[in-house]
Amino acid sequence: MKTIHKPVRHSLRRRLILFILLIVTGLLIMLVMIYVQMEKEAKEYNHSLLDTYAENLEDVFNREFTEIMNNGITLSYNNTIIEGFMHYNEHGTMDQPMIQHLRATVDYVITHNKNIEDIIFYDLHTERFFSRQSYDEDIYSRWRIEESFGDKKITGAFYALNKESNTGYINSGPTFAYAIDVFCVNISGKNRIKLGTLVFVCNLNRSYDYLLNDETVSVEIHTPKVVLLSNTIRGKDDSATAPDKIIYKVEKTLKHTNWQMSVILNRKVSWLKDFNTVQFSFYMIMYLLASMIGIIILVRKNMHIPIQVLLNELSTIRPGDPSIRLSSSSSIEIDEICSYINSMLDRMDGLAEENLKNHLDMYELEISKKQAELIALRSQINPHFLYNTLECIRSIALSENITSIQEIAVAMASIFRYSIKGADTVLVSDEIAVIRDYFKVISIRHNGCYKLVVDIPKEMHSCLIPKMILQPIVENSIGHGLSRKTRGTVWVSGAYCEKSMQFEIRDNGVAMEREELEILRETLSNASVLDEQHKIGLLNICQRLRFAYGDSFQMEVFSEKSTGTSVRITLPYEVA
Repeated sequence: MKTIHKPVRHSLRRRLILFILLIVTGLLIMLVMIYVQMEKEAKEYNHSLLDTYAENLEDVFNREFTEIMNNGITLSYNNTIIEGFMHYNEHGTMDQPMIQHLRATVDYVITHNKNIEDIIFYDLHTERFFSRQSYDEDIYSRWRIEESFGDKKITGAFYALNKESNTGYINSGPTFAYAIDVFCVNISGKNRIKLGTLVFVCNLNRSYDYLLNDETVSVEIHTPKVVLLSNTIRGKDDSATAPDKIIYKVEKTLKHTNWQMSVILNRKVSWLKDFNTVQFSFYMIMYLLASMIGIIILVRKNMHIPIQVLLNELSTIRPGDPSIRLSSSSSIEIDEICSYINSMLDRMDGLAEENLKNHLDMYELEISKKQAELIALRSQINPHFLYNTLECIRSIALSENITSIQEIAVAMASIFRYSIKGADTVLVSDEIAVIRDYFKVISIRHNGCYKLVVDIPKEMHSCLIPKMILQPIVENSIGHGLSRKTRGTVWVSGAYCEKSMQFEIRDNGVAMEREELEILRETLSNASVLDEQHKIGLLNICQRLRFAYGDSFQMEVFSEKSTGTSVRITLPYEVA
């Protein structure tokens, strides 16, 4: 024998304890996820901050170097500078007016560029230096300034001075030089004679204002051998810039030089450094535990006791006794449950009454169906007499050579024969044929003023539909829609899919008023029993379809002044 295991049921107290444990576990997981996410966002923030700062510094230094280069190119083509070199080559000295003129030019350049400390003139033929300031004889050798006299681009080149600083700050005094050659060009412009070199002794003191002076970010501009600029003191922050201490580093190559700019982030720039995660987690857990204890007390007072009262009252309810209802509770939640149960009991009583009413309606429907059958039997009055009468009319029309009456008699005979056929369902093709016969009579009667257009796929001709469903709608279109127009058209179309087929009878006659259309739709949707006043027309068709298909059919009526009136019928797809 197979053992049936009953599901384990826990008390409210035990479920609350398990719920608290789940909440605490979820809170811890949430805190870990929040911390990881905050660390990730802090890292992205620091990287973005350093990248932006490095790009701004790069733009600053590139502008400084470009300005120095532009000054050098301008002076190298200055006529005063060229004449000064040529005069010095010929005489080995300069007269006082020439010196004053050169000094004024140099002073103007230095005044308008704070990064230039001095401009040294090196004469190629005499191999002598002269400048605005006086320097020791060995300063040029210590700076190794002779390295700038070699071949270079026509736009000049930058060189780092071989300078050792006893102070901690690298950026004190001149740190680099810019050299550009001065040429003498003949009138034809084909031959150039190198006269000498202009050496701009420079520093980056003006750019030092853009550097951060705290210990968070370290900035250095350096060659492989010489440091040109730094915002740190030698020996003080070496541990901070060690590879294992660097949080993030950006390297940039400065324009016009092969010098590197290094921007190093030594400390996180984020509020996380002051955020005590452990303390925050402890307070959150304690608050959660206190909240859960309060919840347990409230649940016991507002849920457990009212539930016991509810169970006791439910045990007193008996079927078929509408006088028993649950009383209100002091708990809002339990009171809502009591209201729902009372509403359910009321609905059950209402459903019982509705069920009884439905049985009565079904009985009335059966009576209505019998009445419809009786009406159909009454309509079948001696068909042989009608056939003989129509045949007599046709013979007289044939003898008198009246073709129109002959065609009407033949069409009417076909319609009568079709209408009294014993089968309840017919082929779509038969229904189309009787529509054409009816329209033949209408066309003769109204002298061809009305046209019929049939557009039903051949695949639907073998489908089954109730007899005389489409023809009365066509007749209704002629009698109501087109009767007040001299000309008009009736369209009969069809479409189908796997489970349903749809027919539409549309005319371009006079449309219905909006109120009249709404009344008709309401009548079609609510009509259950056919009375004597509506035994034909759309109500008749709707009632017959309801008898045949129940709720599986759909009948819709549309009417617009611009297009006319259309009736759309959707039936289950059924093939003979």
